[in-house]
Amino acid sequence: MKRRIQRQVPWSERVRERRPRPPVAPASLPPIAQRYLATPRVLVLIISLLASLSPANTRINLRTVVRAPANAPLTLSQIAHLTGDDADSLADLVILETLDPTTATANGWINLDIQRLREILQQHNLRLSTLELRGGSCAILPTTPTNTSHPTLAPAELPAPARAQPTTLLHDLAASAIATKLAVAPTDLRLTFDDRDRDFLHAPTRGRTYNVKPAGVSDRMSIAITVYQGDRIADSRTIRVDVLIRRQSLIANREIRRGETIAATDAAPKVQWLPPTISPANRTDTIGRVATRTIAPNRVIESHMVEPPIVVKRGDMVTIHCLSGSILIEIQRMRARRDAREGETIEFESTDGTRKRLHARADAPGRAVIVAANAISPGGGA
Repeated sequence: MKRRIQRQVPWSERVRERRPRPPVAPASLPPIAQRYLATPRVLVLIISLLASLSPANTRINLRTVVRAPANAPLTLSQIAHLTGDDADSLADLVILETLDPTTATANGWINLDIQRLREILQQHNLRLSTLELRGGSCAILPTTPTNTSHPTLAPAELPAPARAQPTTLLHDLAASAIATKLAVAPTDLRLTFDDRDRDFLHAPTRGRTYNVKPAGVSDRMSIAITVYQGDRIADSRTIRVDVLIRRQSLIANREIRRGETIAATDAAPKVQWLPPTISPANRTDTIGRVATRTIAPNRVIESHMVEPPIVVKRGDMVTIHCLSGSILIEIQRMRARRDAREGETIEFESTDGTRKRLHARADAPGRAVIVAANAISPGGGA
């Protein structure tokens, strides 16, 4: 038999064979990922996704305040400033067929917010991924169309040249924001701004977006105003304004002392310009009530200066009318545990020795009313 001779492998080669080889770059991914990346369908999907993430090529910046004919279609260029590739083609896009007066506020304005505009654009089958919408809301004031007929007139009968529509100023936006804050009509406001803010407030609002926020309620209110020019803040400041509100009030005809009941001849109605911090009392809540403090002559009677009179005093014997549906039960000789004004609910105690107590509403001297839902409680100490 022939003896097989094996070749001796040098030690350096054995070490080289045991040394791990560096992985190839594609092998660093899982096998399933390598197979999917090599599929043409996946490559097409990735390319489409990257294309959909491309930046918008048309910018729609919603205006703050506009005027538009009430019976004419409202287009996109009337309520927004358009820039970009598709600005010209989108300018005549109809947003509203007509301005519905039933959706207007008490002041006649119609509000169109950015969310409503986005829904309308989707109804026109527009790709919102190619559009960049900016702004919060647009206040639209419907205008009545003028007579377009042109009759032949003699030279002496020619009308005067028509005046251009006034431009909306920042002053108007500030007045509208204060009226909304105070829940009054703009015609019932009298505002006095500082002279140093005159040029800023009388700047036209066209082409810019404004954010007007009144802060708090006081005689001299603060308004924070931010001006946006495109995608940047052009100006930001806080201004101060003195506010007066036209209100119906009552004036004291004489000095009314504290604790005195106010009669009909003690006060006279008068319309006055008052600060927001003064809340005048109306005639219904004043006549027949008691003054909580001394009111000087010719002074405005405020709501906190009057209160209902005391009709039941502590210790008075009162008849309580207990109502349960159409059934009426009278409980005689119930003692009041404290003073009560008209309409105030207090605790009463029985005088038959059981000392049972119940709560009833004081209605008049010697009379109180209770609904059967209120249960009588067992007696206890005062």
